Amino acid sequence: MNKILPFVVSVIVAAATGCGADNSGTTEAVKATEQAFSIASCATASPSVTFDTYLPADYYSPQSYNKCYKSFIYEVSGLQSSWDGGYEQGLELLYGDEPITDQTECEGTELAAILYQDDGSSWVDQTGELRALGVWDGSSCQLWLDTPVLHWGNSYRVAATLRNSAGETRIIRFYWPKNVVT
Repeated sequence: MNKILPFVVSVIVAAATGCGADNSGTTEAVKATEQAFSIASCATASPSVTFDTYLPADYYSPQSYNKCYKSFIYEVSGLQSSWDGGYEQGLELLYGDEPITDQTECEGTELAAILYQDDGSSWVDQTGELRALGVWDGSSCQLWLDTPVLHWGNSYRVAATLRNSAGETRIIRFYWPKNVVT
């Protein structure tokens, strides 16, 4: 019994102090993204761009943006289908800047987003903070997020940020494949 107790105590101490945890993969982009990019701050920030009823199939943010701490806010009011038979679907957010050709840079680049729906008086969070890190496939960087389905007639806001390992903002591609007809 006396030999087991010191072992149990050392395991508990190691777990509590994070011993063995590899935090070396936490990049500056991840740390910077977590600063002030929050559900509350992005719900009240002014939009970067607003669309009335219809979303463009493809929209690219500028490379530099700074709403609710280095975020771009994309809104649509009263979403409608632009095609007969169009179906409700989510919005895709993708890396839209110059291609990343380096694995380390890819894996240190982060995309984060929050989806809100207008309840008539405020923007209500629908997703919490969605996050994705770049994934190197051997020759290129893959980085994207999908939102849940957006329903016709509702108003939505997406606060998004895309940053490289140095914490610099990058172009976000907002892709709405609404032209697909069922």
